[in-house]
Amino acid sequence: MNVHTFIISEKSEKYLDAFESIIRKYGTRISKISTKDGTVYEIEFDSSELMDNCKKAISQQLPNLY
Repeated sequence: MNVHTFIISEKSEKYLDAFESIIRKYGTRISKISTKDGTVYEIEFDSSELMDNCKKAISQQLPNLY
């Protein structure tokens, strides 16, 4: 099992819809926790290749996310 955690700050929450669309394409199980500072996503992937592809897609499509 490959798991990665993303933390989306409150100022970047305008990108959440696009971010969630990307992670749904690659992740098999997604946990979402809202905090006072933003949103924490824990995503499980079937393979490390899918996890790497997801990270790459996020950095290409949402370069201002972090």
